[in-house]
Amino acid sequence: MTSDQKIAANRNNAKKSTGPRSKAGREVSRRNALRHGLAVDIGTDPAFHDGIEKLAKALLSGGTQKISEASP
Repeated sequence: MTSDQKIAANRNNAKKSTGPRSKAGREVSRRNALRHGLAVDIGTDPAFHDGIEKLAKALLSGGTQKISEASP
């Protein structure tokens, strides 16, 4: 069972963990998951798809290949 002291400490720490408060901070954190570009919606553009495939293959090869362009 968790002690009352530990519960109180957890509640106080949770009050400090509210995430970004400024508009600029929220904008930055909003894009955290998209930083690498692999989560982008490629839609149906085959040229864009080929670029993503090239990037994925380079990443899977251990990053030993030089990537000149992500998309043609």
